[in-house]
Amino acid sequence: MSAKLVNDNTIEIINVQIINNERISVVYRKLEGFLETLPFGNLYLPIWITSAARSHLYHYIEETVDNGGEVLYYDTGKYNF
Repeated sequence: MSAKLVNDNTIEIINVQIINNERISVVYRKLEGFLETLPFGNLYLPIWITSAARSHLYHYIEETVDNGGEVLYYDTGKYNF
């Protein structure tokens, strides 16, 4: 049996059946409470980028308000005053 399956703590092995000297059948299920690995890279990078963008946006909002302006609308990409 593959060490990858045996060492994976996100699954529960339900049944193992030897088919022949070269093959086995493994039945398993994913355990709840574990997130699946994303197929497209690092999750923390876009979280950090969004956080940094928000920080810059809040800086401009504060600057606008401090100079007597009024913020009418904002989201993570723009703001209107």
